Amino acid sequence: MTLNVIYDCSGSFCFRGKKNLPSYAYNMMKSLSQRDELVRETVDYYFWQEDVLDKLSNSDKLMNLNGRSNYYVLADFLKEKSKIGEPCILLTDGCFDSWNVLSELSEICRKNVVIVLLGSDADWQLAEMCGIGLYSLADLPAAVNHQIIFNTIQERDRF
Repeated sequence: MTLNVIYDCSGSFCFRGKKNLPSYAYNMMKSLSQRDELVRETVDYYFWQEDVLDKLSNSDKLMNLNGRSNYYVLADFLKEKSKIGEPCILLTDGCFDSWNVLSELSEICRKNVVIVLLGSDADWQLAEMCGIGLYSLADLPAAVNHQIIFNTIQERDRF
């Protein structure tokens, strides 16, 4: 199994003391990936900014926060990963007005992703309307466990 972790690197992280949150979340996830449950799995890291959703090799790109993120690029990525059964974790401050793009994903695709909201200004009420599992950064270990357990059940049910 490959777990895909996507970091929102849009310009909204430059405000309200959130500039270091993406790199903090990256280091937290790297630490979690040393746990027994994840050592056997592949964890791929991506940064999402404007029209780009690229693989991360280190946290350097997480410090270049600017622009608006394209939600259709994200939706296409999530659909593709859902088709091949790879779970996703999206780490975002949720400061965007296109939640409808995520809520319009198929139910199977929405079950394949969880959102970890970062920052005190994250809009939980709007995010809940997507029908996607929500966690706070403090609950990142629970989000990872959810994705591992859910994916294990999905794989078992396929056979």
